[in-house]
Amino acid sequence: MKKNLIISYTDLQFDNSFDVINIQDYNYGHVNEFDFLNWAGYEKCKIECENRRLYEKVIFTNKHFEGIDDVECYDYYLYTNMYELAYSKDEYYHTSEKKLIVPNFNFWLCNSITFDVISSLDNNLIESADDMKKVISYKNTDVKSKKFFHILSFFSINTKVING
Repeated sequence: MKKNLIISYTDLQFDNSFDVINIQDYNYGHVNEFDFLNWAGYEKCKIECENRRLYEKVIFTNKHFEGIDDVECYDYYLYTNMYELAYSKDEYYHTSEKKLIVPNFNFWLCNSITFDVISSLDNNLIESADDMKKVISYKNTDVKSKKFFHILSFFSINTKVING
């Protein structure tokens, strides 16, 4: 077992310094990204139980990346460099301090404990999530990331920008 784990909905090849769970490991037919994330969470837990230790970082990505070595991950924090800033629609909150960091679903990392919370999601929960358009003003955020942000908010998971 390596120190960090990559989970990818793609079949990209990654550096050998990571353990990898990707879509090629899923042998149960077609699966959407959120149900794959849920399944990968179980697989991650099996690896950790067999080795009696937790991964330091779990990276969910659909692209190649670099620059995460310096990121120290804490419980209930998600880290990304792919995000959009959103604002509350309530005029009282329209200040620079009240910007919300909406992570792109396609690249983020966190520690093992936080990943366990996030991977408890499944597609039914995501599909039932509101995209929060009534309370948050988005510009170019895709629907999947909006719904992901809503669920993160529900779980009280904060987002921090890598190198920001």
